[in-house]
Amino acid sequence: MIYGYCDGSAMSKEQLEGTGIVASPKAAAAGRTLGGQAVAVWLAGVALAVLLAITWGPVFAELVRWWSEDADYSHGFLVPLASLYFARRAWIAAGPPWQRCISPPTVTAGLAVMALGLVGHVAAWFAATLLGEVLALIVLLAGMLLIAGGTRALRAYGFAVGFLIFMAPLPPAWYRPLAITMQQLAAVLSTRLLELCGMPVYQQGNVIFVPGYSMEVGAACSGLRQMLAFLALSVAMGELSGRGWVFRLALAGLALPTAMLANCVRILATAATMLIGGKQWAEGVYHTLEGLATALIGLVLLLAMAWGLGKAEDRWLRHKEGAR
Repeated sequence: MIYGYCDGSAMSKEQLEGTGIVASPKAAAAGRTLGGQAVAVWLAGVALAVLLAITWGPVFAELVRWWSEDADYSHGFLVPLASLYFARRAWIAAGPPWQRCISPPTVTAGLAVMALGLVGHVAAWFAATLLGEVLALIVLLAGMLLIAGGTRALRAYGFAVGFLIFMAPLPPAWYRPLAITMQQLAAVLSTRLLELCGMPVYQQGNVIFVPGYSMEVGAACSGLRQMLAFLALSVAMGELSGRGWVFRLALAGLALPTAMLANCVRILATAATMLIGGKQWAEGVYHTLEGLATALIGLVLLLAMAWGLGKAEDRWLRHKEGAR
């Protein structure tokens, strides 16, 4: 018979007898007590999970409202589903996120992290910021992972938990300056591209003038919507690729220029449509279709960049191995 320990070591009965260690009724009773304590801890964990679901329920209701009413965050519906998918991948690769035996220091650290998450929840409630609420939830879930499975569970399931950050809307104090900056940048870049295409064009603020027409680069045309969605997509693609952090950071960094380029293509298409067919072909449903088409172009560009980065990393790794 083999006796196992929390550190993964094992000893046979004969080895134990050789060391003079003999199981006693008192030790067996202590083991049963520890088992009962473990059951009590799990019951407490279930009760805590139910309590947290009730506590964060209004937060999720508010998030759903944002996703439904603000097109800039409509991708938020997909983020929890993607997080569940990454958790499933972690389960297949590393097993369930709990262990029978966790060291007391790890449990203490997990409780401290959970307490930090609860404090963050209260602070975010007072500040009325959904981003703070989601961050507090991520911290809380990280503490629960520590208690349930130690650092092993946190490493395996940390990405699935951290990915939830993409379901949170930016605070208005951050969003407005960022949107204005991207509007101005999109207007300037689109004007330069139109000039390169040989079109007579004039820019004044966020308004672009072409012969007979004017176009305003509004908040929806700033590229911020694509940037947020592409950033979440690039991070997910980096995780699915299984590559190192250099590849992942580079791919995430390309989300902003990709979104900006796709948005400039949309503005160019709108200008060309107005000049060729008239303004009526650049409004309403046609303008929406242009947006969908340019989003698809942006997705293709992002996939092409991911492919190129992967090839470059493979070439660099082969060169590095050949230099040894």
